Amino acid sequence: ITIVGTHLDSLLPANTRETKIRECGKQIAALARKVFVDDASKVLSRCPFELNSKHTSSLSFFPVDVKGGHDPHREAGVMQKLRSTLKEVMLTQIAEEEPVPVAWTRVCDYFNSELKESWMTVDELRAKVKAALDLDFSEKHMREMLSKLNQLGACMYHDEEHLNKRVVLKPKLLLECVKSLIYDRELHWKQKERYQLDGKKSSLWNRFSRSGLLDKSLLTDLWSSLAGKRLNDDERQFLVDILEKHMILAKVGKNDLVVASMLESPS
Repeated sequence: ITIVGTHLDSLLPANTRETKIRECGKQIAALARKVFVDDASKVLSRCPFELNSKHTSSLSFFPVDVKGGHDPHREAGVMQKLRSTLKEVMLTQIAEEEPVPVAWTRVCDYFNSELKESWMTVDELRAKVKAALDLDFSEKHMREMLSKLNQLGACMYHDEEHLNKRVVLKPKLLLECVKSLIYDRELHWKQKERYQLDGKKSSLWNRFSRSGLLDKSLLTDLWSSLAGKRLNDDERQFLVDILEKHMILAKVGKNDLVVASMLESPS
């Protein structure tokens, strides 16, 4: 476990560090069991910070002077140690990863250098990879590759039935979706003005602004196009599903979504 703080921060005495980390792990485990119920064990298996009696964790602390008022030579030494520690952790994780076929690295390079599209269906991607790289992947092989590249952060692909038809090749695409849902007084005031002549949409928009409840019909305007492409209902539903997976919004009833970022803080 690596912690970066300022020169004003202090760390717990060595004999209490592991105790505090275990307490944190127990609290997170209890929360996971409460929220995820039957899936709790699957969630907890992904928590590397949860400790048990047979496992101890090394804890590194790096106090960095954010104002630059301390000895620059000392600060350089702290930063060098921090970089070395992070590099060691990254190399260890890479070494533990399963090897991937060389062809997959070619596809990954193709994503970054030649493909202009931000997202597409898996079938469209298979056809493009075959045409550009002469790699004729089976559907199963293609999905295995996309799952691995998703783990490595090279694309966004999920194998759940309602999400596995498409792959997001440039994950920053989702920022375009999210920013239209984040409360921005200027942006949403303009949207409100557009709805002035439409009584129903104006009412729905006011409710969204006040309570964070978004009627799906408003997505036709908010997400009319993305990355220069006109969206149909099926594509908008995919975006809703993927944002729900990442807990940016949640479905409430048949036609409503709750968007936490639109809940204004009490004044």
